[in-house]
Amino acid sequence: MPISTSRQGRNDATLTPSVTSMHNSPLTRENVYQLEQARRRAEEQLDAMRELQQVAQSLSAELNPERLLRKVLSSALQLMDASAGALLLHEPLTDELKFQVVEGSLKGLEGKRVKSGEGIAGWVFTHGEPRIVDDLREDPRLYHAFHRAAAPRTHSLVAVPLIIMGKKIGALFVLDRSSGDAFGAGDLDVLNALAIQSAVAIENARLYRSLWDERNRILAVEEEVRKELAREVHDGPAQLLSALVMNVRFVQTLLGEGELDLARSELVSLEELSERTLKMVRELLFNQRPVILETQGLFPALEMYVNRLNETREVTASLEVMCEPVRLAGRADRTIFSIVQEAVGNAKKHAPGAAVRIRLERDGERLCVRVIDTGPGFDVSRVQSTYDRRGSLGLLNMNERAQQIGATLRIESAAGRGTTVMLSVPVTSEARP
Repeated sequence: MPISTSRQGRNDATLTPSVTSMHNSPLTRENVYQLEQARRRAEEQLDAMRELQQVAQSLSAELNPERLLRKVLSSALQLMDASAGALLLHEPLTDELKFQVVEGSLKGLEGKRVKSGEGIAGWVFTHGEPRIVDDLREDPRLYHAFHRAAAPRTHSLVAVPLIIMGKKIGALFVLDRSSGDAFGAGDLDVLNALAIQSAVAIENARLYRSLWDERNRILAVEEEVRKELAREVHDGPAQLLSALVMNVRFVQTLLGEGELDLARSELVSLEELSERTLKMVRELLFNQRPVILETQGLFPALEMYVNRLNETREVTASLEVMCEPVRLAGRADRTIFSIVQEAVGNAKKHAPGAAVRIRLERDGERLCVRVIDTGPGFDVSRVQSTYDRRGSLGLLNMNERAQQIGATLRIESAAGRGTTVMLSVPVTSEARP
């Protein structure tokens, strides 16, 4: 994108006073000079607006956050005809500004962090106001590491905050013009206009990245669910159906040989095997989407779920209801049930035969759900820190599901002490019982 750099500074964006004052006066050499100066400033303003429009179009089309940040700083340097510059983004968790992208004499600062109020960029960010500094060596706000990187070559600076919808997200600044001219009020206006466009583009790119990451996470979860379902079908109904086919063929052989009594005995076994298979298929369907959850709500669904768990004898389950049943609005019932299933599934996988208690109680305007097992337990922090290497998303899925309904999830566990999954759900919008 070609951007002109032949510019002597936009020191005065105001055109009207000198023009209107000589509207009715005779033209003199001084008047002509003032008119020419006003015309030149107007052309510079128009050029700047055209360049800003080109830059805005280019920025809005870029959705890769890393490339976008470099494009923003590059555009700022060209618009200002500046020799160096930096773009800093705010990191809310630490309340720091990070030198995300730097150019020119500031290259050594890339990746470094400063406190949100430190230095000139920090001051601009904190106060949300643009600033021109004519002599950096005399400014007490100068960041010491910045001084080592840029001084004594640097003299002037123009800095602007990056703000979108009242939210401060960073700061942008450029240093000395290549021509040696000072920065003026017009430069401040142009850079501030670029910062406004850039903040919108940066936020859009962040949202796009967030949506893309969420899409990938959902696909990963769906893939894990499909694999788990395939394993359950293979290890359960598929095995029983294979046995059914073999037994049917055996009965056919017995009938062909006239062994009627033995065939009748085998048919009784076939009936029992068929009932087991049907029960297992129904169990799979119930786990995917229990109809009782839709028709009667969470409490009856959990009661049925516990009964089915005890029938399988994989774990010894119990349900403790310490409050009046409630029907939660929206998808809260389904989400809580899924989290309980995930917690019980982990107990079945890692502590087969363990005792599992599901406890429901009210704490003011919140419903507290606990899943407590007597299994071997585990190191929660270690497991959470190795998601990327383990390829398992169980605990992560529970946390994200809880967040979707405004709930909080806490997991307590230690080696040899079992595991407790605690879910606290706001009961601010109960559905009709």
